[in-house]
Amino acid sequence: MCGFRRPADAVAAVAAGADAIGLNFFAGPRQLSLAAAAPVIEALGSPRQAVALVSAAPKTGETTMRQVFEMLGITTFQLYNLPLQTAAADVEALVKQGCLFWPVIRLANRGQVAALRQTVAAVGFSPAAILLDSLSAAGHGGTGESFNWHWIAEARRNGELTGLPPIILAGGLSAGNVAAAVATARPWGVDVASGIEAAIPGEKDVAAMQAFVAAVGQA
Repeated sequence: MCGFRRPADAVAAVAAGADAIGLNFFAGPRQLSLAAAAPVIEALGSPRQAVALVSAAPKTGETTMRQVFEMLGITTFQLYNLPLQTAAADVEALVKQGCLFWPVIRLANRGQVAALRQTVAAVGFSPAAILLDSLSAAGHGGTGESFNWHWIAEARRNGELTGLPPIILAGGLSAGNVAAAVATARPWGVDVASGIEAAIPGEKDVAAMQAFVAAVGQA
């Protein structure tokens, strides 16, 4: 579950059954600072339950993965804005220190699924997983827009995903559609942000989180 800003929401997500809590350090209405993230980590009790959303090409003044690791202890990173540029050295160093990276690959058409192997090879390191999201003009994730999960099912049947890292499915997931998405695409994991919010980005709805976990369990 992704895009948390309030400690109580993070605690409720874990209680509902979330495996990890996503904290956004680079863009959008759910973005938070290192200082604002610290109480969330404290409430969780361990940074191991948190995933940091960061940019592979941070702009001046943006929070870097090195800062997140050193100041908060987070060791799993959801990596946007590939390919690697200024952050390449940080990724290499953090991998050596046991950190895991999930590159985000935003898909607009079936051809991009067919080219996943080349896309992953161009990342420049071996990801622990890849997160597949919809390509939206509205922003980097949390837009509520989904892509055609049947592309993933077709690619799997054709052997196009063989040998690739585990897949995390994102983009427009909610309690109403996640069971069908999991049954269709058979991902390693799923990622939800707007689908567990009542209205305000970053403020989570406990009942929606519980319903989402229950729906995943039914897939």
